[in-house]
Amino acid sequence: MGTLARLGPVLSEDLIWRISRAQGRLHSTVPEDAHRWAAVLAAGVRTDGGEVDSTWYQPYSNPYKGAELLPSLRRALVPRINLGEQRGWMLFESDHDDESQTPAGISATVEWSISEGLLKMLWERLATEVDRIATDVLQIAEQGLRDAYALQRAFEPERSFDSWSFRRSAVEPHAQDQFGHDEDVIVDMLRDCGVIAARKDPSLAQRWLGSDLPLFRRLGVHLLTEDDTSADSRLVRVLGEGLLYDYDAKHEVFRFLAKEAGSLTTAGRESLLSAIAGGPPRNVNDNDDGNQERFDARARFDRLEWLQRYAEGWTELDEAVASLLRANPDMGVRPHPDHDTWMESGTWGGKLPIDVEEFASMISERGAWRAVATIIARDYSEREFNEPTWDDAVRLVRETAAGDPGCGLLLYPALNITPLRQHRDLLAACIYGWAESQPTDSQLNAILTLLQFNVSQADLARAVSQFVLGAARRLPKDQSPGVLERLDQLAADIWTQHSVGFEGSGWSDSLMRGLNTWPGFLAQYWIQRISLRWQSDRDDWRGINTTERSAIDAMLQQVEESEAGNAALGVLAADFSFLFAADGRYASERLLPLFDPAGFPQSADVWFAFLHSPRTSPEMLDAGFWELLLQAEETVTALSDSSIKEQYWRLIAFITAFSTAASVDRASLLHGFTRRRESDVLVRYLRALGAVLGAQEPEVVREVWDKWLGSSMRERCSSAPGLLDAHERSTWGDLALDLALRAALEISSPIPGPITSRTRFGRTSESSSAADATLLVGIAEARLKATEVADWHVRNELGELVNEVRTKVEHDVLRSLVETALEKGIGEALTWMPPS
Repeated sequence: MGTLARLGPVLSEDLIWRISRAQGRLHSTVPEDAHRWAAVLAAGVRTDGGEVDSTWYQPYSNPYKGAELLPSLRRALVPRINLGEQRGWMLFESDHDDESQTPAGISATVEWSISEGLLKMLWERLATEVDRIATDVLQIAEQGLRDAYALQRAFEPERSFDSWSFRRSAVEPHAQDQFGHDEDVIVDMLRDCGVIAARKDPSLAQRWLGSDLPLFRRLGVHLLTEDDTSADSRLVRVLGEGLLYDYDAKHEVFRFLAKEAGSLTTAGRESLLSAIAGGPPRNVNDNDDGNQERFDARARFDRLEWLQRYAEGWTELDEAVASLLRANPDMGVRPHPDHDTWMESGTWGGKLPIDVEEFASMISERGAWRAVATIIARDYSEREFNEPTWDDAVRLVRETAAGDPGCGLLLYPALNITPLRQHRDLLAACIYGWAESQPTDSQLNAILTLLQFNVSQADLARAVSQFVLGAARRLPKDQSPGVLERLDQLAADIWTQHSVGFEGSGWSDSLMRGLNTWPGFLAQYWIQRISLRWQSDRDDWRGINTTERSAIDAMLQQVEESEAGNAALGVLAADFSFLFAADGRYASERLLPLFDPAGFPQSADVWFAFLHSPRTSPEMLDAGFWELLLQAEETVTALSDSSIKEQYWRLIAFITAFSTAASVDRASLLHGFTRRRESDVLVRYLRALGAVLGAQEPEVVREVWDKWLGSSMRERCSSAPGLLDAHERSTWGDLALDLALRAALEISSPIPGPITSRTRFGRTSESSSAADATLLVGIAEARLKATEVADWHVRNELGELVNEVRTKVEHDVLRSLVETALEKGIGEALTWMPPS
């Protein structure tokens, strides 16, 4: 059976016959297995895959509705057993995959003869004529569901748990059942058609009420609830079947009570209270652990309290509830006593405890402490849907301080004495809000005074650092020196007191660590301060001053000693070009050595940060940066980030293409690349050069070509035959296409290399003349001949080229390319020739 579960269910006729004979003999030895095999043979195996094909119904192309679909419903509701191997959900050390686990047993599930999800669409089409076909649908659906239950019981006779009923919250449409299964669609059919059929056949509800299947008992109660006969007579039927405390039909019974509570006569009320007082029936096999009486009281209370919600003026009911509460004073009211399980949907948080404007008014009118007490009095330990969380309370403080810095100044002292362990969260929120605000000079000075008192608090270092950075970004150019000095002092104090103890591990790279931690905020602050002072004193700029130099030096001194230094390093390296422009001498002395792979162990982090957005100047290159850039090749190419590697080569290509630095010797660089054994170094450079120049205007490309690139390309491509391998020849050819210059195409055409994934004919062919088009087609043919496999990219590029030049070349030139393409297996080349 395990083999059948793993490989089945289609078997040959001979194997089915042999299993059938063996199953018959099992009755005398293992009757339980014999019953299981009987079920499998009846509805679990087949000889033809089309026998229970589930794809036969396609509603998108099926025009039928109503009674015309009854045959389809009969076929759809044919149940089958689907076998599977039971495996544990936890893998042990010796288990490398599911196949290595020994199955714990064979499970059986029911599948229907229709694709999953399409039964609902079939029912929607049928329901267009539900009044006319209700009896037929009811018969088909009830028979199908009963057959499915019978198959389950045949395979697992001892099984008592009904998963279909358990996962169905309610027979009537219910929010918790919106994502149902095919069995839920069948219940919908029985429900809607049963209500219609019960009008003519009242015995239907009684038959379902007495069923041993939970779903049918629930359907029976639903029919009684929808009936319009007297409430007392229907109550008698519910109580007579013992459904008042039926676990499976609980929701439907509660719904029935809710509807009929106000309509019962005095006699009906008495009989109902008497039945409730009797409590749930006891099973002789139940083990009484001492809690049974309490469980029974809970069950009685739920039903009595439920009736109170829907019945008025029922004195006996009120007395019964009061009596139960006296005996069980801690008995609480359940919001959904008609369900044993309840699931709600919503969002956690995102809702402020009170509106920001209301909170600000409360601070000014009633005092900051009363306002704070209002928000901290809530219990944030319980997470409830669509209710504020502690994070929302923190956000309220932040938004209040951001919107009104003066309001934050009133709030801050009260937050400082809040009797909560999390009061630092509120203090930090207020500081973060100030970092986003635009305070007046007097407010800014008051804020700085308050923050200076908290500078020793390590858990506020991030908030204070973000504040000084935010303040520096918002200060005007003519800000008073006194405020700037206080900001500088606050930033310096934060670094001095907390840099050694900072722990900032867990970030993916040095730049991200710097941009998202407070040491990086401080590094950004000092860069911003330099920029602010430079803008206000541009005509008399003398470089970085003593205060700024001391702050940066303090950060650099801890690069190898603390994680704070490493975080600041990422920011300083990323802005090296700015710092060099601000003070070339200082940057050369203190920062440039950090890029040296031979002299600084963490140079890889430095290059990683710088190459995210690299900028250079001729003075910077001539100061030694160009030499360090070339020396960093091995360091950069060892990084795991491919985009940084590509950025490195593009930077070199951009500098060689456009820089006026005296240290950049293009001819020497190119010769050095060609002499190296690793041919991919030259290829990487040429590809980067093509990408850089390919993005420029044609006149810019022509200028670079005339200055140096043309002579360098001519010299290399005219080398002795065999000196250039296929990879390099392809790269020179791709560069010529990127440049879109006829001179470059003519130089590369005698040394054709294979068409690669980087080959692009489109840029050149769009604006080509007739002469260029003929040259391009010739190059394409030559390179195609050198290409071993004509993959999708090759076919696509050639197809686009032909579309552009078809009318610009001679018939014989294009025919030659087509014939070569056909030899390479490009069948669509037959369509490249224009009609004759």
